[in-house]
Amino acid sequence: MIDVAAITSGRSVPSRRFRVAQHVPALAGHGIRVRELVPRIEKYAPPPLADHAWAAPVVTSRVAKAAWAVPKLAMRIPGVAATWSADLTWLQREMVPGFVTLEIVTKRPWVFDVDDAVWLGRAGAPAAIARLARGADVVMAGNEYLASWCEAQGATVRIVPTAVDTDRYRATTRVPADDRPLVIGWMGTSANFRYLERIASPLSSFLRSSPAELFVVADRRPQLPGIPPERLRWQRWSAETEVEAIQAMDIGLMPLGTDEWSEGKCALKMLQYLACEVPALVSPTGMTEAILGGGDLGPSLRTAADWLAALEELRDDDALRRRRGEQGRRVVLGRFSRTTVAAEIASVFDEVIHGRR
Repeated sequence: MIDVAAITSGRSVPSRRFRVAQHVPALAGHGIRVRELVPRIEKYAPPPLADHAWAAPVVTSRVAKAAWAVPKLAMRIPGVAATWSADLTWLQREMVPGFVTLEIVTKRPWVFDVDDAVWLGRAGAPAAIARLARGADVVMAGNEYLASWCEAQGATVRIVPTAVDTDRYRATTRVPADDRPLVIGWMGTSANFRYLERIASPLSSFLRSSPAELFVVADRRPQLPGIPPERLRWQRWSAETEVEAIQAMDIGLMPLGTDEWSEGKCALKMLQYLACEVPALVSPTGMTEAILGGGDLGPSLRTAADWLAALEELRDDDALRRRRGEQGRRVVLGRFSRTTVAAEIASVFDEVIHGRR
């Protein structure tokens, strides 16, 4: 039995849920016991009162953010100490965004998990992430782009994609689209509304000419230029209702940019749609393009005209929507299911401890 101490970012953090927590039961079946060490204050939790307009300018200042990092880091100490009774430490990203901190006193060997371009956004982040990547015995990178960056820093890398639980994410019986508006769906955090805004123009044209609605599942309601208010339905995201929300969609959207941050994305949203047999319309950026190449899942969408044409094609062809959704689930089952990816993680841990691949 390999005993693994997993230092994660917080219970509600998506990368923790999909890169670590969902694999714990399956890893036990591979002879790997994972103890998850979750901080009492989540890594990305804002400072107290940050959501109050009168206090926000003060508590979100650079000095206040630095001060807020102190109790966050202090809450990590029990978890760091607990790693010393394990065989291996699984670092799910860095502990403080863009910095090397208590990672250096955790039990070695390390496996450093990277599922986003986390070296972007802060002046010192590239050097910090490079240091952690080089210091790790193995970096588990979520896609080719992340792997290439880490390898360029001198790290030993294994590509381990993000997985979905295909027992939970699955198709359900839908009311025929002839009897209701077509549902075009997008799920994500409001921080990524900028990607949805990139396709606001083709969405607006489509919604004004079609019996359809845009269904957005996020932490707050979006403000999208040109979208008729009566055609926009918003639901607050929750882990308990996210599968049901996807199952209510006829088409799933995952627009991205062409920047490095987009290249680092591991296409979780796309995989969630496809696992539920919802055809996905995506920007061909990094991992999404690789998944498109795995089957007859649809075209690459680069321009506003591409997006509008793809929406109209799926609107007019129920059989095509069904066929692409079914093919998408087959792709997920073959490469991105929790069962498949847990076996790959187990192989990485075995390699680190026993030197076997």
